[in-house]
Amino acid sequence: PNQPSRGQKTLGVDAMASTAQAVSLVNELSHFEVADTQPAIEEPNNVLQYTMEDVSNPAKFDDHTAYESIGPPSVVADAVALKKLQELIAEGDKHIAMLYAYRGIAKTLPPVASQDQANKTQIYQETFNVLDPIIQRLSEMMHFNLQATDAFVDDLRELLSPAKRGLAWNETRVMLLVKLLDTLHIIDSLKNMKASLNNDFAFYKRALSHLRIDSTQPEKMEEIFNLARHIANQNSVVHGLRETVQKLDKHEEALCELLNNCMDWYEGGMYMLPVEKHRLLRVMPLLYSLVGKDDKGLRQALKDYRVEKNRIRAILKANPVIPMYADIQVSPVVIIQKAPWFAAVISVDGDWLQQVPSMDPRTVESHRQRYEIHNELQSRRDEHAEVTARFMAMLQDCEALGPSSPPSRATLDGIYRVV
Repeated sequence: PNQPSRGQKTLGVDAMASTAQAVSLVNELSHFEVADTQPAIEEPNNVLQYTMEDVSNPAKFDDHTAYESIGPPSVVADAVALKKLQELIAEGDKHIAMLYAYRGIAKTLPPVASQDQANKTQIYQETFNVLDPIIQRLSEMMHFNLQATDAFVDDLRELLSPAKRGLAWNETRVMLLVKLLDTLHIIDSLKNMKASLNNDFAFYKRALSHLRIDSTQPEKMEEIFNLARHIANQNSVVHGLRETVQKLDKHEEALCELLNNCMDWYEGGMYMLPVEKHRLLRVMPLLYSLVGKDDKGLRQALKDYRVEKNRIRAILKANPVIPMYADIQVSPVVIIQKAPWFAAVISVDGDWLQQVPSMDPRTVESHRQRYEIHNELQSRRDEHAEVTARFMAMLQDCEALGPSSPPSRATLDGIYRVV
């Protein structure tokens, strides 16, 4: 029984000694055919292809000129404003990505040990060559922050103009204003977290001082001075935004209108993706902090423009920690702390302006249970099943409609809510 059957080759010690014979035996395996005897019990799946395009406006609102002669002026003005806001938001996203991925360079550069070092000029020159492109990008970010702040205030001024008085604000425009405000806030928060920006800038200024490049260019000196303040000062973007907005007449009305819209969208579930939900949670405390120059102005503005403090209180109290960007989290209280009136208000509203470490253990445990995703899986599955059932019922209602039976207002309203 140990003898090989007829037609089989025996690999003895002598045969394996020859590399050529071993390779030829392995090559013979390629001539064997293995038949697939597994029965095909499942039919081939159909391929579904979908191309994601810009759902906002494929033409980037460049087609607004076609409506200048036939459409109302407000439509054309809104289209121009929407185009500008979209461009600013796209540019802001690039600066956010740059800041988030930024890593310090100063530690990798050779230091000058003493002023008598022979090659110190060469070291300073190489330091300047390495850091100058990075400083230029930071300068572009600073100019973007100023440009976006001015654009935000200009849009608020237009929405508050007598021509717009009594008219409903363009909802898409309001959404883009909220998104632009969130972009500025994220840039400011990331800038605050990056201590390496100040270290690199200090090395850059030292190289400039030795090479005496800035002394011959007054514009360069002013640019470096402004950039140094912009980077070194914490919350410089939000503080600049607050100062610019408060110069606008009736700015409390515009900010309260944006705040009420954000609360309506959040409570009504008017968002599809988590990033849209988190944007509302970030912008609401920021808008709240921008309202009023002091605690009296805050209370008067909330009263005059019908902002219910209990609403934002319930929203922010239920979300003590919210995503800022990528893996960075922030507390809404930290955002409100940037307001100049925070110290006066905390004594009155200290029960809901609390961070997680200062909460009692029962409240912390309640938030933990709600934040852990496995505790929400079943409710999310039930919600998905409910929406799917409503969607199938809607399709059946649409199929039952004929050309002679137009849909009722209730049917259209139901379709709109489901979609």
